[in-house]
Amino acid sequence: TPALLREILDSPGPVLGEAVQPPPGAGKLERDPYDLPNSLATENFVVRWGNSGGIDQVDLDNLSEAFEYAWSVQVDEMEHPMPLESDIYKFNVYVGDSGSGAPASYGAAGYFTLDPEGFPHVVIAPGSLVNHAWADTTAAHELYHAVQHSTGSYAYQDEAAWYWEA
Repeated sequence: TPALLREILDSPGPVLGEAVQPPPGAGKLERDPYDLPNSLATENFVVRWGNSGGIDQVDLDNLSEAFEYAWSVQVDEMEHPMPLESDIYKFNVYVGDSGSGAPASYGAAGYFTLDPEGFPHVVIAPGSLVNHAWADTTAAHELYHAVQHSTGSYAYQDEAAWYWEA
């Protein structure tokens, strides 16, 4: 554990949250390193997608509601830490493989990772949107990875990856 902690603390990364703070009462800011043309914002999230793939508005509404519900359980009710920098910025959720420079879904239903600027985000495959029960479960699962990441407790590697997925 001490060696892993040193590795985490010594690893280069962005200095998040230092320069930008939203004006009082203005709500959370939005940012998009992929510069996608479409978005749907909620209180804590922005679902973003490109111009291909025939994304249905009903499916997008369901996905954004699923993420907000997962937040209400994981962050508000269970009092787990919110994803890093989501006190300043709305958390980005990308529909993968949707064109216009959207990230790839790599054949996964969804996944958590860091964007090119080092901020946490989730990518959801377009196929995961059409089954709302599946989208709801995937949203809760992937958001929890962002919560796990915010603790800085352990990396997603070797045996520790099992704990992330369990």
